[in-house]
Amino acid sequence: MTADNARDAIKQRMSVPSGTTTFDTLIAGFVTSAVSRLFPRAALEVASQEKTGISVDEFGEAEVDLSTLTTPINRAREVEAWDGYTWAKITNTFHHGGQLRLRGLTTDMSKVRLYGLNPFPAMDNVPDWLTQSVVWYGMAEFYDYLAGNKRQYNIYMQVSGARAVDNMADQSAYYDSKADRYLDEQNQAYGG
Repeated sequence: MTADNARDAIKQRMSVPSGTTTFDTLIAGFVTSAVSRLFPRAALEVASQEKTGISVDEFGEAEVDLSTLTTPINRAREVEAWDGYTWAKITNTFHHGGQLRLRGLTTDMSKVRLYGLNPFPAMDNVPDWLTQSVVWYGMAEFYDYLAGNKRQYNIYMQVSGARAVDNMADQSAYYDSKADRYLDEQNQAYGG
């Protein structure tokens, strides 16, 4: 689904005629915002990357600056370390800012393999199974916007021909909650 498709889906669900462009720019912004809201519960998987020259201290810890990777990542969902013979899963990790601290390493571990996650950069990158949440988040933001702007609410009521909604803030909360629940149900599960 493209950003334009998501905008059109929101317009359709909100009973805004497709030929009416009054709210298009506004809704396009809500789509962008909705895509951002997916992270960290759902994320774009980054191809695994190896980082060499890992320096393990006397406490069995090492730190990786995630911004220095070939493809910088926001989070590492899994980390493996190479001891010269085999890859071992590292389960004791700690993210802080752009740093990833690894614990429980041995001094013979010279490199790590990171399976990274990043926020979705745009609607085009969101998989189909998550687009429903984007639409509902966008609707929630639209209702929230209308709740705070009587003039725009009146314009919306004129162009949509929809029956009056008693409480726009309640509608906003409803769709926000609906999107959250759906996103949690669709949450990416990673084996280990």
